Amino acid sequence: MNVSYLEFPNHVSDVQANMAHHVDHLARHDDPQLELDLGDRACRIMKIAATESLHGQTLSALIDQVSPEFVLDLRDVLRFNLPGLSRDVFFHMLSARGVHYARVPIGWHSISPKAVTAGAPLPARLQHEAIERWGGNLVLLVSRNEHALHTQAMLNMALSSHRSRGWRIERVS
Repeated sequence: MNVSYLEFPNHVSDVQANMAHHVDHLARHDDPQLELDLGDRACRIMKIAATESLHGQTLSALIDQVSPEFVLDLRDVLRFNLPGLSRDVFFHMLSARGVHYARVPIGWHSISPKAVTAGAPLPARLQHEAIERWGGNLVLLVSRNEHALHTQAMLNMALSSHRSRGWRIERVS
């Protein structure tokens, strides 16, 4: 809509006629208003859950809150004996919600903080799900809080160099 702020109409009826003309023009040409994309719709959520200090109910609530497409288990030793959770309950919960599960073990003993800053490569499956395939939200399971910090740093570095869309990575412990 073109509006001139330098010329004032002589009569109120002129303003109403001018507005009616613009409304009629928009209706005839189906000229939608441009939207400003702030990136919030394109924001992908990735939650990293450190299971060493996590209660089973917290993990269940996390799955419900995030509604992930995938749960990627980065732990080298799989343990589901969290308080309030068992292996059967966990996998039944994922199955009931249509969440995919994949095991992507990382050899945490060989990762050092220097490797993270030097740009250590992500495991192939994690690279595919988190970087190459821009799908739904992810929940990543790690054993310890320092593993969550390393994973967050590696993902931020990889995403910064490969993605222009928004993402949000949060640690849960």
